[in-house]
Amino acid sequence: MDQSKINRRGFLGTVSAAATGLALASSTTAQAQGTNVSSAASASNPEVLTRTLPRTGERVTALGLGTFLTFDLKPGDRRDALRQVFERYVAAGGRVVDTSPLYGSAEVSVGQFMGEFEGSDEMFLANKVWSTGEYLGDESHAVESFRQSRMRTWRDTINLMQCHSITNAPVVIPLMKAWKKEGLIRHVGVTHHESAAQDQLLAIVQRDDVDFIQTNYSIFNRDAERRLLPAAADKGVGVLINLPLEKARLMKVVEGQPLPWLAVSGLRTRKA
Repeated sequence: MDQSKINRRGFLGTVSAAATGLALASSTTAQAQGTNVSSAASASNPEVLTRTLPRTGERVTALGLGTFLTFDLKPGDRRDALRQVFERYVAAGGRVVDTSPLYGSAEVSVGQFMGEFEGSDEMFLANKVWSTGEYLGDESHAVESFRQSRMRTWRDTINLMQCHSITNAPVVIPLMKAWKKEGLIRHVGVTHHESAAQDQLLAIVQRDDVDFIQTNYSIFNRDAERRLLPAAADKGVGVLINLPLEKARLMKVVEGQPLPWLAVSGLRTRKA
C-alpha cells in the first residue's frame, strides 16, 4: 500500500463510495418529509461528504453515528456527554444515526436527542429488528419490537429498518417489505458484523431481497471488497459500514506514532 497516496478524505471517500456511492461509518431520510438530507448538511458544513442512495437518488451524509455500547447507559446515568456527541455530530453536518433495540437504552437516547434537534426531520434513522418468535413463522415479536422502536425514537416513519445479524431473515425481511409498502419504513436492510457472514449477505444481495446491507469493513479488514461490495454495486444496494475503526483498535496502532504522510490532510497523532 502506497502510504504517500493515502489521505483522510481519500480513505473516507473510498469507504463511502464502496457500493454504488454509499457506505456509512457505523449504520434515513428526509425525502419522506420532502427534504433532501444533503441540503441541510451542506448548509451547516459545505465540505461534508455526502453519498447518493442507489435506488432513490436522495443524498445523505457519508459518515454516520453509531450507538452500540456507547449510547447504552443505566437508568439514572447522566447523558450530558452523549448529548454533546450528538450535538457536535449534527453541528458538523452529520445526519445519519444507526441504532437497535439490542443496544439497551440507545434507542431512547437517540429519540430524545433527535427530538431536541431543531432539524430532526432531516435525520436519516437506521434501526433494526432482532426477533426469533415463539414458533416458526411467528411475526409477533418483530411487530412488537418495531412498535416499541417507533415509540422510543419518536418516528412515524423510520428511514431504514434492518434485519439484525440476519436473524430469522426468512420471516423478518418479508415483514419489513410489508412495512415499506404501508409507508412505515423507507428502506429494507440486513446486517452482520462478521466476515464469516458475508456469504449470507451476498446471497441476499443476489436475490435482490433488500435495499441495504450493513457489513464490517476497515482498512485492516477488506474481505468485503472481494465479492460483497461489487455485488451490491451491481444490484444498486446501499451499504452501511460497521467496525470501520475495529472498535478503536486501529487508533491504538497509530497512537503516539509519527505519521508524516497524514500531515497533508491536517491530521495529527495524539501523544501517548
